[in-house]
Amino acid sequence: MLDFTTRINFGGSSEIVAELPPMPGQACLNPNPKNLVLSGLAACTSMTLQHFTSTLVKDGKLPADALKEIKVEVQDKFEAGKQVPDSIHVSVDLVGNLTPDQKKMIFQAIGFCPVKQMLSGKITGGIHDKLL
Repeated sequence: MLDFTTRINFGGSSEIVAELPPMPGQACLNPNPKNLVLSGLAACTSMTLQHFTSTLVKDGKLPADALKEIKVEVQDKFEAGKQVPDSIHVSVDLVGNLTPDQKKMIFQAIGFCPVKQMLSGKITGGIHDKLL
């Protein structure tokens, strides 16, 4: 039987394992490749908003202690039996002592997330495959 796991090494000591279930509907111990992509989108979204917030603090437009936490949830939406989602929904909760206008100001930076841009089709040169 085939082992549907792949070890991904990021150089050095960082490694994760991706997995597909041997049979549809079976559980996995590790994330599948699609979940890794969605996790990357969530992480990129959070880090983009953190970076933008730090710029607002540095520029004096936001108090340093106003934002306590950024919670990001990513869900894919697709028809049953399809492999590729029809859409991806990103929900952001900005936790802290923020006014609605401050939340909007931080949230506007969401479009700068490079992973979101990649998934939205902004890789102008395409993806090139190469057999070694």
